[in-house]
Amino acid sequence: MSPLGSSPQPPRRADRRVRLVGPVAGLGLMLLLTLGLAAACTPQIPADEPLPTLINDLDAFATAQVKTQNAPPPRFRDRISLPTFESGLESLQGWRYTVIAEFEGSFAGTSRPATAITTAQVAFHQLTSARRVVLSAEGSLLTEGNSVATEAVRIGRDVYLVSDGQCSIVTDTDAAAVVDAGVGLLIGGVSEAVPEGIIGVINGESVYRYTFTQAALQLASIAPKDGGSVRLISSELWFSADRAAVVRLYLTLEVENATVFGSQLPVTGQVILRYDLTDVGLDPNISVPFGC
Repeated sequence: MSPLGSSPQPPRRADRRVRLVGPVAGLGLMLLLTLGLAAACTPQIPADEPLPTLINDLDAFATAQVKTQNAPPPRFRDRISLPTFESGLESLQGWRYTVIAEFEGSFAGTSRPATAITTAQVAFHQLTSARRVVLSAEGSLLTEGNSVATEAVRIGRDVYLVSDGQCSIVTDTDAAAVVDAGVGLLIGGVSEAVPEGIIGVINGESVYRYTFTQAALQLASIAPKDGGSVRLISSELWFSADRAAVVRLYLTLEVENATVFGSQLPVTGQVILRYDLTDVGLDPNISVPFGC
């Protein structure tokens, strides 16, 4: 199914700028008042007429109304499928996003602590076929104590790579693949997500909140080893129907005896993943890196 196919407890507290529409509490109060007036004024129903359906759970009824009122457009109403969480972005004129992945725990089978933070800042401009990726990593799991940063830029078909302060033209080489790194390679995608009936505004975009199961989550850079496991603790997925793209994705995972972010040794602990899309429709002004 196409990625254009109706978010969760966040790993960190949800952005307070999210504005939920149609509070359940307000609807519940209105419903109580309406039912009270109806009970006082409704005449007796003749025995040969069917009785009305009773509403035993007013909160559940109100929530159902919110979900109906806040349903996504028909194209996305039943479910969406995202082979990669970057699906849909290639059709947008310009954008930026940041994805941050953090791990805290220990090397599997030991008490030796292991930490990692890896960040990808990605920008894209459709008109000039330009893409810029800045990758950074730090922590004992991925580096030897020093932070590492790499920048890759593609303009047209030319690809530039900046590492250790040195710029190289890497067009048509294996190193050119760095410019395609991002959320899809770091996190992966989801085979099916369904709407929760909640809408909001995040990063200036109107969005719908979706939910998915662990079985639907397709992780790209986290893999359990023999006897290891990965468990989804919480997730938050906000999807823009106008942009046909994910605007926010937050995940918390517990891993046991698993490799994460390309680590050589398996670890046990907690992974937090955060993705935010911004500046949609704007020109990110991508140019050849300094010194190239």
